[in-house]
Amino acid sequence: MYVADRDAFAWVRAGRTDDAVPVEEQVMDWADDVTYACHDVEDFYRTGLIPLAALFPPDGAAGGDTERETRRFLDYVQAKRVRAGEAFDRDAALLLMADIGKRLAVHAPYSGSHEDAVAVNRRTADLIAYFTRGIDLEVGGTAAIRYGARLVIPAERRAACDLLKELVWCYVIDRPALATQQHGKRRVVGELLRWSHDAPELLPRDRAEELALHGDRLRAAADHVASLTEDQALALHRRLSGTGLGSVNDNVWL
Repeated sequence: MYVADRDAFAWVRAGRTDDAVPVEEQVMDWADDVTYACHDVEDFYRTGLIPLAALFPPDGAAGGDTERETRRFLDYVQAKRVRAGEAFDRDAALLLMADIGKRLAVHAPYSGSHEDAVAVNRRTADLIAYFTRGIDLEVGGTAAIRYGARLVIPAERRAACDLLKELVWCYVIDRPALATQQHGKRRVVGELLRWSHDAPELLPRDRAEELALHGDRLRAAADHVASLTEDQALALHRRLSGTGLGSVNDNVWL
């Protein structure tokens, strides 16, 4: 936690020492989960990385590729849960996939056609509706704010959302072909953060002004690096490392 945020954090916690979460944060967390699960799956289906047509074919269209991809995906999830010391019910996961398939049935890989784009948007909207309807707010205090209420989400919907997120981990984040890129990006981000922290004179003017206000060098460095696009981060890293100094006019991020 940033030093500058301690007072606000103390106000939010209101003296609590347990792990209770304010209802506003519960709503935000669920909205984030649903957004990332639905839209990330949609995005990576479009790019061809997630084989939705094999995993969720229309009724009667399942074939050998469906059995193979389903086994591969569930093997991945099971191994991940075992490593984390969590239980995994494979039969329950198969039922969840069948339920998800009612809203996500895909007949073929994404072609880029207008018809496919419309179908993808419709399926994503159906999934979001499934995850956001039928949830409830249980009020136990004088008002449905902070610790006076709890967001009640049916267990099967939370489990289905978690399973959708695992698609992104299985086919994208943990994809072996991306390992070298991920290694390089971790190095770039880590070094930019360290350099910006150790030499605050490298910060752009707006971040330097913020640093003067709160005095937290780590926060200023983290805010700066987090604000960069991928291209900006790579260009800045090349410049600061001396591997690609660029032109004196390339001072947009410094």
